[in-house]
Amino acid sequence: MKIPPMRWGAVGAAICVAVAPAPAASERSPVIESFQLEPARLCYGDPVRYRLSYTRLAGGLAAVKEVEMAASPPRPGRAPLDLGILRPDRDELARHGAASGSLASGVRFWRPDENAPPGGADIQVRVKLVLGRGAEVSASAAVRYEDACPPPPLLATLAGGETGRVGFETVTPTNTEFLTGSAGGKPVVIWGHLALAAARAGRMPAVILLPGSEGIGRREARWAEELNALGIAALVVDSLTGRDLQGATAGLHTGAIIVDAYRALALLATHPRIDPARIALMGFSRGGVVTLFSSLTRFHRMYGPAGVRFAAHLPFYPGCHVTYLDEEQVTDRPIRIFHGTADDWTPIGPCREYAQRLRRAGRDVRLRELPGAPHAFDDPSLPARQPWPEAVNPSRCFFLELAGGQLVNRETGRPLEPGDPCFSRGATVGYRADAHHRAIREVRDLLAAIFKLAR
Repeated sequence: MKIPPMRWGAVGAAICVAVAPAPAASERSPVIESFQLEPARLCYGDPVRYRLSYTRLAGGLAAVKEVEMAASPPRPGRAPLDLGILRPDRDELARHGAASGSLASGVRFWRPDENAPPGGADIQVRVKLVLGRGAEVSASAAVRYEDACPPPPLLATLAGGETGRVGFETVTPTNTEFLTGSAGGKPVVIWGHLALAAARAGRMPAVILLPGSEGIGRREARWAEELNALGIAALVVDSLTGRDLQGATAGLHTGAIIVDAYRALALLATHPRIDPARIALMGFSRGGVVTLFSSLTRFHRMYGPAGVRFAAHLPFYPGCHVTYLDEEQVTDRPIRIFHGTADDWTPIGPCREYAQRLRRAGRDVRLRELPGAPHAFDDPSLPARQPWPEAVNPSRCFFLELAGGQLVNRETGRPLEPGDPCFSRGATVGYRADAHHRAIREVRDLLAAIFKLAR
C-alpha cells in the first residue's frame, strides 16, 4: 500500500521576525531528527515501512550521495546485518529536494541475511546518509527481531474483505507428481500480502505478483505500489516462508509454485472488492517461469480453479529452458514477456524461440526486448551491476518432458538433477532505470487496455 506524501500547511501572510544571536555551528549542521520502523516487531518476510525526518540538508534527500542501512548483529561475534533491501530508491529520494522534510517509505519486506537466534533478539537498525565532502548523518531505531512468528489465520475465502497478510493452503508436489496430475504433495499454509487500490470504488482488477528464487523484496513491493496507483489491487505471494525456506531451492520445484499461483487466484477471486474476471499474473525470474508456464491449458485443467482464469500473463526475464508436453496449447489470454538482452542468467534466446513457436500456433504472445538490460533490471534495491559468483546458472541447460512426468536433459537424455553438468556458477544482476521505467509504462498501457481502465 503506497503511503501518500506528507502535506505541509500554507504559511500565513503575516510573519513575525525575532532578532536572536547567530546559532552555533552545530545548530547549523544537518541532522536526522527521527527514524522509526513500523512495526517494531519483525519476522522474516514481514512488510515493513519506515519514516525519516531531517533538517538542514542542503539539497534535501535528493542530494544525498548514498544511503546505508544496517542492523546490530543478532548474535555476538557476527557481522552487522546488511539491510540494503530497506534502502530508499533513488527516485524516492529525488522527490525530497527541500532542506528539511520527511520521507515515508514504500513497503519493503523484512529479509535480513541471517535468522534471529532462538527467542529472538533486540537489534538497532541504523540509517546513515552520506553527504558531499565526506560528511554524514545517522540515526537508529530499536526493533525486536523475532525468530518465529505464528502464521496468519488460514482463510478459505476472502468474503470478509480481508487485506494485508492472508494465509491459504496449498501443496508441495514433486516434479513428477505435478506433471502427472497425481494427488500427491504435502499440504502447507503459505501467505501473501494484499493491498487494494485506495482511490477506486466498487470492484477493481488485481494482479498476483510472484517473486524470484530469493523471495519477496523491494521489486515486488515497488510493482505493487505502481499497480495500486493505477487503480489495481496487488497480491504479493510468499511461497517460501510458510515452507521454512529462504530461497527456492531444488526442493521447491516450479510446479509447486504454479499450484500456489492457482490457489492464490482461487482465493483472490472470492474478495468482494475484486473483479474475478480481471485478475492477471506477473512474476520475476523463477516467478516469471511460473507466470509463463501457468498459461498451459493442461496445467490449468489439472490445478486451476473452476470458472476463473488469469486475464493475462506477464513474465519478467523467465528461463525458457524446459520444453513441456503440449507446450503450444496455452491460454487465449495475452502473454507478454519482458526480457533484457544482456541477461546472462536466463538468456533471452530460448524465450525468443518459444515465443515464435507460440505465435506460429496462433497464440497471443509478444516478447518485449529491453536492450542492454541484465537480469533483475527492475529491482531498485540493486546496484547497476552486481556479480553473483555462487549463483547456479542454467543458461546452458535444456530439458524435455517425457511421458510419465520425467524431465530429462535434451542433450544427454539423463533425468534432471541439481548436479547436472550443464549447470554452471556465476551470474550478473543489476538495476537499469531506463528499462524499468519503460517496463512500467508498457505494463500500465497493457493493463489499462486489458482491464478497460479510464486513463
